[in-house]
Amino acid sequence: MATTGTMPGRATARRVIDLSLGDPGYDPPQEAKLAVARGLAAGNERYAPPGGMPRLRAACADKLRARNGIDARPDEVVITTGASLGLFCALAASCAPGDILLVPDPGFPLYLLMAETLRLRPRRYVLREDAGFEPDWDDLAEAASAARVLIWNSPSNPLGAVARQDWVDRLRELLARNPDLVLLSDEVYEDTCLDSGHISPRATADRLGDRIVSLFSFSKSYAMTGWRVGYLHACADQASRLARIHWGVSMSTPSASQRAALAALQAGDDYLAGVRDHLRLTRALALDWARRRDFPAPLPEGGFFLWPDVSPAGLDAGQFCDDASSECGVLMAPGTDFSPAAASRVRLSFAASHDDLREALTRIDSWLEGRVGRDDGRG
Repeated sequence: MATTGTMPGRATARRVIDLSLGDPGYDPPQEAKLAVARGLAAGNERYAPPGGMPRLRAACADKLRARNGIDARPDEVVITTGASLGLFCALAASCAPGDILLVPDPGFPLYLLMAETLRLRPRRYVLREDAGFEPDWDDLAEAASAARVLIWNSPSNPLGAVARQDWVDRLRELLARNPDLVLLSDEVYEDTCLDSGHISPRATADRLGDRIVSLFSFSKSYAMTGWRVGYLHACADQASRLARIHWGVSMSTPSASQRAALAALQAGDDYLAGVRDHLRLTRALALDWARRRDFPAPLPEGGFFLWPDVSPAGLDAGQFCDDASSECGVLMAPGTDFSPAAASRVRLSFAASHDDLREALTRIDSWLEGRVGRDDGRG
């Protein structure tokens, strides 16, 4: 999305276009906006109960049964202040200081920050690009034998990889072989699968389900990033404990956000189909740009990030992002934010509006072509 900021120190100020964050350029459902307005007008925005508003918990359970194949009950759902706080609470409930936390590599930087905050010992498990970003199962099995929690993220941030059924089957086998291991399944990009369906590990876990906490969000699916409302699913006893921890950290998720979330769930499938149509168009635009620039980039099957290798520009990722920011007012995230081995990669969000994304890529093209011209002049 474009910000209202301008480029500092430039002869001609231009607004900054931010492609560094997972902040959608599409609008929330109109139903969500109206629900907030009605709630404010009625003076209903008081503290919500621990665990979330009963109607929203029930609606989330209905959605989990219908769309995720999870046999969920309302008392197994906890409404959280964003999926991030749900993840934090699940880690706090599952781990003690010094426990080993397995995180994907490349992976979402917040996993490591939470591990640091809770004094856990993070260990990375590699997602192999030559295998479509499938984990190295032998290495993961060895690491899992000493770990307390494994974070599973599909669709992947930043890679856009979507887990196949055989991956989920092997994940289930890993849990069966490690009876003390807890799985935290981060599924916040579930509704942005663009080429295949999303698979929730909990749906086929059977007796192993009590060791799985599944995390979901309204941020990406419904463009409600600033509303800070997510939810998690766990067995009833664990959900009750998680609701208590969440209350101790932040009390309840804002009532206005919960009303908006309930309305968003009731908006129907047409809204989510429109989101995916938008992302397919902007993904095509971003992929075409990467190919024209000879920046190798895997096809993102889900989520809304491109993961191009920008080394053909003669810059590492950090310098590429710094220069793109200062020279043309386009923000991207360097790959080293997600993996120490990703010094040639950047993460570029294609969830912006079509016009903003096209403008951003045009600016980058102009900057890179001008840079080549300057280099040729020196030669």
